[in-house]
Amino acid sequence: MGLLPMDIDILPPSDDRVFKLILTSPEAKPVLIDLIASTIRRPVVDVVVRNNELPLNDTEEKAERLDVNCRIDDGSQVDKEALQMAGNLLMSVSKDERERAINRSRRMYQSDLESNIATVEQRKALAIARNLFKTNLPLDQIATATGLTIEEVKSLHDASINTSDKR
Repeated sequence: MGLLPMDIDILPPSDDRVFKLILTSPEAKPVLIDLIASTIRRPVVDVVVRNNELPLNDTEEKAERLDVNCRIDDGSQVDKEALQMAGNLLMSVSKDERERAINRSRRMYQSDLESNIATVEQRKALAIARNLFKTNLPLDQIATATGLTIEEVKSLHDASINTSDKR
């Protein structure tokens, strides 16, 4: 499975406000540290985000500035505006045709992989259901045991009866 389910509607991280919300969440601190370290090409020991409140009435996103204070490996402090650094890096990566092609390819591969896994899981569930028919277990219990819907179990059961009648 991918990092995010492909069938849900998520906010785009390329949107400035969403990007800012992601970067300023406390859980994102390690990610922000890694992002800044890779941008300035120095190990970052700690990061403090200042001015991280996002004005609700700023529809043009002009007042949403985030300042980041970084302490690097030699103990010195580096002040950078996070959005400028991270945004420039994101824009640079987003414009790189090779990176875009890799991203498209990875998304297609992930989608194919998820589809293949779902197909294998469906086949396993059907095989288990067929075996459970032989035990005379009630169809609703077979549905519960296999994860199939009751309609799928009934249809499979009817098909297996028709198949065995023809023998």
